[in-house]
Amino acid sequence: MLFFPNNEDIDRSALSTALLELPLEYIRHEKTLPRLTKPVTIGATVFTTRRPEFLKFISDDGYIRIFQQLRGHQLVCPTWSQITTINNKVSDILRKIIKHVMFWYAPKWKYPAQRSNNYANFNWVKETMRVLLIDQESTAEEFLQMLWDNVELNDEWRHELYAKMV
Repeated sequence: MLFFPNNEDIDRSALSTALLELPLEYIRHEKTLPRLTKPVTIGATVFTTRRPEFLKFISDDGYIRIFQQLRGHQLVCPTWSQITTINNKVSDILRKIIKHVMFWYAPKWKYPAQRSNNYANFNWVKETMRVLLIDQESTAEEFLQMLWDNVELNDEWRHELYAKMV
């Protein structure tokens, strides 16, 4: 149910616990569950939908592969410390790259001071839309996600020399 919920799960309130709960628009059937490009059979059950807003940048094949690895306990998960270390390194470099892009595109643009009200309410998606004149939030999110993935997947960005250059 976590990876492959269906309408029957929603209708019988099987997804009402905090861990399994879906966004309200899916529970109210205002939105339909995302369909897999092709059904997947696991055991004796055929699944045709996937969890909304969950691993949404992963292809269906990758999504199914992750499920199968988790199900078979073959996936080695990093510790919380490893996750936060990686995310901090990636986010710090990404912030520098985006600031550079913003300055290049709008030379008078300024990143808000840390103790300012603007800093507390700062949102990279909205700021990217405003400064780069992107008219759709999804496009700004895709742009930022592409940058994040690039920094996260390419160790060169975390190399000491590049870190200094950025």
